[in-house]
Amino acid sequence: MLSLNGASPKPYSMPNFLMDLNKGTYRAVAFLLNEEGLSLKEYGNFSARDFTVGESRPFPEDDAPYVILHLPAEQQAYAPEEAVIVDFLYLGGGPESDGVKVKIEIDGQEYYTQEIAPVQLSKLSKGPHSLKISLVGAANDQEIGGVFASETRNIIIE
Repeated sequence: MLSLNGASPKPYSMPNFLMDLNKGTYRAVAFLLNEEGLSLKEYGNFSARDFTVGESRPFPEDDAPYVILHLPAEQQAYAPEEAVIVDFLYLGGGPESDGVKVKIEIDGQEYYTQEIAPVQLSKLSKGPHSLKISLVGAANDQEIGGVFASETRNIIIE
């Protein structure tokens, strides 16, 4: 899977491929999936690279951790009884050693974790929902800075 600038990841089955990209600055995160389609989170199962196209300015040097949201995909639809799986990668170390937590928000409800594992959300009402995952300080629950410290996806419960 490949996520470009935090967008919903797309599968690529070949090690070499071409993409038409506009002038700009990009962060590409490629990662492997297990047989259930969930991201493999152990070191060595993902790779992250920043690059520019054209005469664009690179991202500022930043050692802050960041998050890549694998699931759900943007505008993914679910049956009413189906659980929404939130699957993400945490890059930059470990939440405890970095002094951060992962915050998942949906419909005004918040869930915090320092475990890098998929989370299942259930019993969501019918209709559109906005799901946000962000990195927050462990001591103050304030969102940390950084270009990729949070991602939002819109989903639909049919």
